[in-house]
Amino acid sequence: MNLTHSSQQHTGAQLPSLREGRICQTCADIQDPGHWSVMPPSISLESGECVYTVSSAAGSYECSESSLRWSCSGPVILQYRISKEELFWAQLQMLGYRPAGPLMEIKLLSGELGEVYLPHSLCLGGSDPVLLGDAVRALHSDDSGVSLETCELSRFHGKLLAQHFSVWQLVVRLGIPVKDHCEVLICEHCPWPLVLHTYLLPLSSSAKQEVKSKGGRFIGKSSPVQSLWIDSTVQLHTSPDSLEITPSVLIFNYRNPSITFFEVYLENPLRNFKMEIKTAENQTVWEAVLRQGVDYLTEQNRADSQNTPESNTGPPQKPNEIPGQVDCQIVAEFLKKTRPKLIQRVTEVMPIADQLLSQEMIGQETYANIQAAATIRALHGDDNGVSLETCELSLFHGKLSAQQLSLWQLVASLGVPVKSHCKVLIYEHCPSPLVFDVYLLPSPSSAIQAVESKWSKNEPINKPSPDQSLWIDSTFQLHTSCPSDIKPTRVTLSYKPEPSFYQVGLMEPPEKFDMELQGVNGNQPVWEIVMWQGVDYNRRQDHTDSHRTPKSHTGPPQQPSRTPVDPLLAAASLEEKRPKLIQRVTEVMPIADQLLSQRIIGQETYANIQAAATSQDKMRLLFDGLRSAGAQGKLAFCTILQAQHPHLVEELWSAR
Repeated sequence: MNLTHSSQQHTGAQLPSLREGRICQTCADIQDPGHWSVMPPSISLESGECVYTVSSAAGSYECSESSLRWSCSGPVILQYRISKEELFWAQLQMLGYRPAGPLMEIKLLSGELGEVYLPHSLCLGGSDPVLLGDAVRALHSDDSGVSLETCELSRFHGKLLAQHFSVWQLVVRLGIPVKDHCEVLICEHCPWPLVLHTYLLPLSSSAKQEVKSKGGRFIGKSSPVQSLWIDSTVQLHTSPDSLEITPSVLIFNYRNPSITFFEVYLENPLRNFKMEIKTAENQTVWEAVLRQGVDYLTEQNRADSQNTPESNTGPPQKPNEIPGQVDCQIVAEFLKKTRPKLIQRVTEVMPIADQLLSQEMIGQETYANIQAAATIRALHGDDNGVSLETCELSLFHGKLSAQQLSLWQLVASLGVPVKSHCKVLIYEHCPSPLVFDVYLLPSPSSAIQAVESKWSKNEPINKPSPDQSLWIDSTFQLHTSCPSDIKPTRVTLSYKPEPSFYQVGLMEPPEKFDMELQGVNGNQPVWEIVMWQGVDYNRRQDHTDSHRTPKSHTGPPQQPSRTPVDPLLAAASLEEKRPKLIQRVTEVMPIADQLLSQRIIGQETYANIQAAATSQDKMRLLFDGLRSAGAQGKLAFCTILQAQHPHLVEELWSAR
């Protein structure tokens, strides 16, 4: 499907007419060097995604759709598509970077390129882009993996120094104080009563493409007059203020726009009303007037709505300078010159972090990493003894500053409150009377290996682990919904090499019972499951090894034969089983492997599932991927589930 024929391509106007409507007041008077001819692309649809193709003679060009730039000494044909930023979110978090522009898959179809420039949304103000140094990188992905490449940063672009044409994106290091340009999209979701969806998006983001793909009539308005800090909080206000707006606040970032927008509801639309977006400091960054008969509640004038004064894309009027605003260049020069001394001499870091968090200059995740970095060290053991070395802490790893390959372990200071991801292991100690051993362990830890080694001849009972992290050295109680004898009454979560565990005895086990963990100082469970007779434990009369111990058991008890559930019937009621499947299926990746091999889900969905922290999050993402696959996807999923988890399928779908 060709949306714009290639014959419509031309060199068009020079760049300033394209750029002026997309910059903030800080950048309005800054000249962008060079002469770039604006060229509209040919747009086609492949598998529901827009593919942009540009064909040019010798010269320097900028694509009108994405601001991608290239120069060439002869004719070239260039093709690209824009992918969702979340495809590499997990890798970027581990590397300590965030998106600064669109994720683009670029292909050179013919000819030879001289230079390629990726667009970014960073607001550099009056500062020299060179001062950011290596804070901005070009993320590159191909068959060999993901890497961060150097690039030459300019006012609105980053020049690629390597020209391997695959997947590229400009990224900026976390913690660097740089604002992002943004834009506002207003979609008329319903004409009567009037419902508007108002999106605040980073300028160079795939989110705009995703929002517009949902359809609806978009109301053209000017862009914000100021750039914003990523992860800053904003509010939408209207005048008169009788309109219903949900949610009350939004966070400006690169995340999924399908859940990050203001919904404005007017049961009886006014003739005119004003909308404005304000920061947490009550500073207006965008405002517009919506007029009845022009922007909404009109049929005959709808075709003309984009030609109203409010829908122009020209430069916004520059307001007065903001009092107290610090030049980004001064800040960047100061940090560049004094960074080594600051690192060595600033010892009280947390009070500074507290202030930055309260001013929303850093987010909760960065704050937690700073807090943990002060307490995490790398223990190093070799022939010379044991030492504690510094390390760079990221979300899931600690980077070693020294590379002597011997004995290493990340350790935390005693007395510092630290949470840990956890795992619960359940083993059947004895079938009659029924006795379970229940372990609560930090994950990862050597204690898990010790327990699994102890029970090497037994399979654990497959149940989900806690979906929240827990405080190390906190104490928990185990409860069951049926009469039971639990010893000890309390267990402390710790890194002990021989961990404590609960031993749960049930003289008369019911057909099913609940089991949950609660903190001694709280009423809410931190972990809860359901145990099922015939699936998780067995009470058959001919069970002879009634006093099985960890070393004498040779395998799980055999289950009675069952009639397999028809996958077609299971697929028909899959949605109603969704909550239980999210909680009960813990081995998600084998299912995702099968769905990927059958092309039910794509590489992007698979990567998101793989990056998710918990089995519950993995299952939620898997279900999201199945929605786009329709009935065929549901049937494939149920068939795979039947093969990998027959007991669970029988339990959830068979009549009892």
